[in-house]
Formats: sequence, structure tokens, C-alpha cells
Amino acid sequence: ARKYELTDQHHPSASWLRRIRALVDIPRVGVRAGDLGGWVESEACLAQSGDAWVSGDALVSGDARVSGDARVSGAAWVSGDARVSGDARVSGDAQVSGDAQVSGSADLRQRRHVLTVGPVGSKGRTVTIHRHYDGPESTHWGNLVVAGCWSGTLDALAARIAGEEHGWSADDAYRYRADYEAVIALARPRVAEWAAEPLTAADHARWAVVSA
Repeated sequence: ARKYELTDQHHPSASWLRRIRALVDIPRVGVRAGDLGGWVESEACLAQSGDAWVSGDALVSGDARVSGDARVSGAAWVSGDARVSGDARVSGDAQVSGDAQVSGSADLRQRRHVLTVGPVGSKGRTVTIHRHYDGPESTHWGNLVVAGCWSGTLDALAARIAGEEHGWSADDAYRYRADYEAVIALARPRVAEWAAEPLTAADHARWAVVSA
């Protein structure tokens, strides 16, 4: 069943984007049938299944897709071939673009909360590093790295490329390891910036609702 439709209301400065309207209640999002949402280029941009939703002045354009239980709100913009899934929250003036993959318990509220680098490694992948909520026991913001079908922390990526789990041949290992080492070096200051920001009681309360 479809949970939303495209209205005839076009974005004032991007006419190819149309506002969405809920066709059914979506209790977890606090949306009722008839409520207006954000702006999308086509129905391919927002999954009809799950509780994913786009609200406020948020935009989803191009071949980007929001799915699962993800939310895009505020003045956020998801574009290109980007994917936002899982319980991800993209808000404020955050932008997710290109081939970025944002997932898990991502919490992006500004542009500096996500970093994409590519092509990298043997598969020419785009590596996405974003701010992440690590759970009720955490005291500071964490990070999640997504590279193709692999995901983990930046430290886990460093350990992976240092070992033999990567599957590269001896001839290729030096070149591809250098790729990922450069990504890790670039991401370290950004990850440290997120980790320096303590989680507040309001942050935990907000994520407790997501996990309920």
C-alpha cells in the first residue's frame, strides 16, 4: 500500500520537486493522513514501505533514495545517488550527496557531519564517514564508515586494511592500502571533532524514542 502521494505543489525555486502528502497515518513519525511532508523529485526518492519520511523544507532529488525508518527534515538536502536508510536522521542544513551511504543510527545536523571520498580501493568505491549515535551507554558521538557492503568504525577500518582480511593480492595490497590510509588520515580530524562533543540528555531522549 502507498503511504504518500505527490501533490501538485511545486517547489518555488526547484520546479521539478513536488511536495508529498501522507495517504495513511504513520504513528512512529507523528504523521496523519493528509499531512504535508517535504519535497521529492519522484516516488523513487522515498520508499513507500517502512516509516521513512521527508518533512519540513527538506529536499530529496535526483536518484537519491530514503528508506527503512530514516527521516530527512529541516532544510536538509539528499541528492545525486545518495542512500539514506536504517534509523538515520538527517536534519538542519545537512547535505548528503553523490554516492554517499548514510545508515545505522546516523545523526547528521550539519554539513560537517558527513564526509565522502572516492573512488577508493579495488572496487573504486565511495567511502562514507558520518556521525553516529552509539547507544544509551555512550557519552560522546561516534562514527560509522560505510564502504560498499562493509561498515564499521574508522578504527575498525584501520585494523581491517592492516591485516589480511581485505582479500587483496600482494601486488595490489600496497596501492589499495595507501588509498584507505589516505581516507583514514583525512577523516581522523572530523571524527575527533564529533567525539569532542558530549551527548546530552536531550540527545539520548530523542534516540530512545527512535529505538522504542
